[in-house]
Amino acid sequence: MLPEITGLKFYPQTHQYILQQGSVSLQLPSVTQIIQLISNECYGQIDPVTLHKAADRGTRVHEAIELIDQCGWAPTEEDTAGYIEAYKHWGRDYEPEILATEWRGYHRTMLYAGTGDKIIRLYDQKGLIIVDVKTSSIYHPLLVDIQLAGYTLMLESWPDIKIAEAYGLQLKPDGTYRFYQTQDLSRAKSYFMMCYALHNAVQKSKEA
Repeated sequence: MLPEITGLKFYPQTHQYILQQGSVSLQLPSVTQIIQLISNECYGQIDPVTLHKAADRGTRVHEAIELIDQCGWAPTEEDTAGYIEAYKHWGRDYEPEILATEWRGYHRTMLYAGTGDKIIRLYDQKGLIIVDVKTSSIYHPLLVDIQLAGYTLMLESWPDIKIAEAYGLQLKPDGTYRFYQTQDLSRAKSYFMMCYALHNAVQKSKEA
């Protein structure tokens, strides 16, 4: 049973997570902000206009597959149809039990937040599996693994939650997909903790 998160609000226009605890409002860093330095290394050379178009398309694909999980159907657009077909193809191949889509939460003690794309079970495996959906043409395993580790640590900070495995699901515009398992989730967690420490150090230096 996944925890019920209360007091957390997400503002998509500014990508801000605000946690309300009594009369106190806390702005929490997100998983994507914490790993921004690595993300910049992977995508920093790409033209900003291209990145913006890709991000917009990715957002629309995520919205469509969320509807598919909830209702079994979603409208498609010309530039998203292939990605959505790839998602349906993955669903037919793996027959996942979708426990949560776009699960939003925060780490109870480290106080960072994020939105995990999918928490599932697979018929041939035991335990909870977290999946991050990507629509980018280039898949960066290290970056995705560290991102998945951040979501895993966040979920596991809650009682009785244990993530057994983590996967990146790359959807392609031709209707095909790749399903990449994180091979060493423990090491990825260590890398995320390093990013978290560095992010905090940078924030403290700005406040000094």
